[in-house]
Amino acid sequence: MSLNVVPCYNESLSLPIFYQALSEVMNKLKDADYEIILINDGSTDSTLSTQKELAQKDQRVKYLSFSR
Repeated sequence: MSLNVVPCYNESLSLPIFYQALSEVMNKLKDADYEIILINDGSTDSTLSTQKELAQKDQRVKYLSFSR
């Protein structure tokens, strides 16, 4: 299994674009089983909400949220 750990800080606008691009690459790899772990590092925008939405749509997406 391939783990993709992604730190996120105020990335609510770019996160869906990044997720789409990474998913396209990973899906092209034959027999690639992968998981995307998004780590919210104290964002002050809606990054956490965006992470939750992505996780609801794709079971391979997980998220953690740190507070400062």
